[in-house]
Amino acid sequence: MKIYTITIMLFLFFSCDKQEKNITNKLVNSSNNYEDYYNERKDAKILADSALKYGDTNSYNLAYKRYILKNCYEEFLYYSMKMTEKHDFTQAYFDTYYLLTLRENDSITKLNNLANYYLFKAYEKGDPNAKYEVNEIYSNLKRMPKSSDFLFKITKKGSVAD
Repeated sequence: MKIYTITIMLFLFFSCDKQEKNITNKLVNSSNNYEDYYNERKDAKILADSALKYGDTNSYNLAYKRYILKNCYEEFLYYSMKMTEKHDFTQAYFDTYYLLTLRENDSITKLNNLANYYLFKAYEKGDPNAKYEVNEIYSNLKRMPKSSDFLFKITKKGSVAD
């Protein structure tokens, strides 16, 4: 009976020790994951800022990939819109269209007009993804709209944020 009790006590002692080590390892891994996430976001921001400052399309593309992998769509939307405005970068027009279509809380009509403006601007500049999208969505139209048509709809109704 004593041997049986001692065996149970030893078993409990060692299993508790293993659980404590597992909990400690999980906390350390969790801390490292957050630190990695923070550092990757910081690096992505540096790339995006460099893209805006210098018009560096390679930095823009790397930043885009990093923000998208971290599910930071709305944060990158600022950079893609600024890249179109400041450097007239063709791919940024399509990226802005894509990121705008992912938003859920905006007015559908105005959002569609703004997103379509960026889609058709990319289409007019020759972006292959935009060409594919336009041909898929607007294949039945007799007259293909222009980006300025959507810009007119936005300005006619007031500001985009109404």
